[in-house]
Amino acid sequence: MKHSFMSFMVAAAMLIPCAMPVEAGMPLRQMEENDVGIEQKAGIQTISENTSGQTFVLDQGKGLRIHGNGKKTITVSNCTFEMSGHTVSDADPDSREMKDYFKIFAGDNVVFDHCTFTSQGSQDSDSVSDSNLFLSGENIVFKDCSFASTHYEGRYFSAYTGTVAVIDCAFDIQDQTKQPAFNITEADIEFDDTNISISGTDSSQPCFYANGQDEGSISLLNGTRLEIKDNEADAMQLNQTRIDVKNSRVLVQNNRSGILGGTWNVLSDSGLSSLDNEGLGMHISRPMTISRSSFIVSGNKGTAGGYEDVDLYIDNTGCTLKNVRNAALGRYVCTGTIDREGKTNIEGTELTEKKVSEDKSDETKNNTITYRIMIDYIDAQSEKKLFTYTIYNQPQGEKYDFKAQLEANVPQEYKLLSYAGDVSGTLDANKNIKVSVQPDSKYFVRINYVDMADKESIHPSNQLIGLDADSKWDVEKFGRIRIEGYEFVKCDHALKGDSLDKDITITSYYRRIVSPTDPFNPKHLPIDPSMNEERGLFVMVGFIGLAAVILLIVRHFSRKNDDDEDENGGITD
Repeated sequence: MKHSFMSFMVAAAMLIPCAMPVEAGMPLRQMEENDVGIEQKAGIQTISENTSGQTFVLDQGKGLRIHGNGKKTITVSNCTFEMSGHTVSDADPDSREMKDYFKIFAGDNVVFDHCTFTSQGSQDSDSVSDSNLFLSGENIVFKDCSFASTHYEGRYFSAYTGTVAVIDCAFDIQDQTKQPAFNITEADIEFDDTNISISGTDSSQPCFYANGQDEGSISLLNGTRLEIKDNEADAMQLNQTRIDVKNSRVLVQNNRSGILGGTWNVLSDSGLSSLDNEGLGMHISRPMTISRSSFIVSGNKGTAGGYEDVDLYIDNTGCTLKNVRNAALGRYVCTGTIDREGKTNIEGTELTEKKVSEDKSDETKNNTITYRIMIDYIDAQSEKKLFTYTIYNQPQGEKYDFKAQLEANVPQEYKLLSYAGDVSGTLDANKNIKVSVQPDSKYFVRINYVDMADKESIHPSNQLIGLDADSKWDVEKFGRIRIEGYEFVKCDHALKGDSLDKDITITSYYRRIVSPTDPFNPKHLPIDPSMNEERGLFVMVGFIGLAAVILLIVRHFSRKNDDDEDENGGITD
């Protein structure tokens, strides 16, 4: 995203003449009947024309969609948005597609100018696509706007996809709970001459979160100041997301932990400080460059690499300091490199003697043991790891269920196949979850095995993956497998075909056997000994020339735990 382009877009948008103002506070239904460009459906208004001078009261059951008309930019100016109650959705409730929940949804080509936003409400669902302010589109601009939020439960400000510019604005976010105040998924977002203050958060999630996939970036420019202070939550978790700081300041202080991740470029008279946090001040695992700026990490009480009271952890990566007038690294651990260029003065103590044993947990200054959960996304066909999503500082003994985070962070242009690992339970150690995905362009055929009486799963699924649209497929050998204590009844779908236009899920129904001497006990059915039928598996299909079909048994991902697999006595490869 080019800053100059965004600035030009803002200037152009501001020249568009506004529609005649509508009386502030006019009831929603009256606005629908009287105003061109404002429509309402199921409590959600849609604005697609210039709008000025209104007050939108978005309380329980109400929401607002705003988007340009084609390439036309619309301007919403001098408006007030009062938001309360739960987020809402206008998606088909019966659809299995991911639904967007919001109070305000902004799409392509929208400029908010001199607007005021106040919020006090909560999310409707624990989903990455549920946010008080949900932004998904190109050329979304906020100019000279103010944002105030108190006790919001859920994601407050989400830049999901597209490009967003926030210019000369102010955010005051207090007492946030449940989810990050700021959530950057795959969007490029610029904060220009903007002040952001986040305090009082009490959440297992960070205050400022970025997904860290191939797309998405954050820029803090031209006097922007980001302060994250006094929170019972991690300050920032950025994964691999690029963050550029130019002539701006970042201060995180007195939080559960400081800055976790990010690909940092701190340039041109900027400042980056992480002070007095209960955990690590900063943990970087991607290259970081600081030039002609200050960098201070001090007073933090984290553990890393078997060391205690750690301020900074440079984790197998490089940190380049160029003409840094003040580089105070505190107590730091470096398993990578620190490169000094120009007139750079470094103060700090590199830890070279371990003071605590290498264990499976982190410990804060309040003796609270916490764990981290690493979710690895694997391409099921190539077995290549695409990226890792990490959840930090989860308290020992806390009940957890990471299924929602697992599903929400599937890489762009991929679909979920299955996963293995402790997705839910009670935290007693670090967790590693393996998630199998395949490209959206490929199809799969999945067979689920259920008890006909209660529709509960009785066996891990089998899947045929990596199928093209013109692929012939045949899963007859998986349709009726032996399952101890059950007899096969029927399948609800054909077990072979000549092509595909969508993923197919087949259900094989079984009936529990009452008498172990029943002659139809599946133990007596003939079984192909070459089939590994006791375990859920993936079969990958490829074609050589026009005829040969190769079946490859690939990595096994089961929704059941390891104990279930052991009881089935799987056949070795």
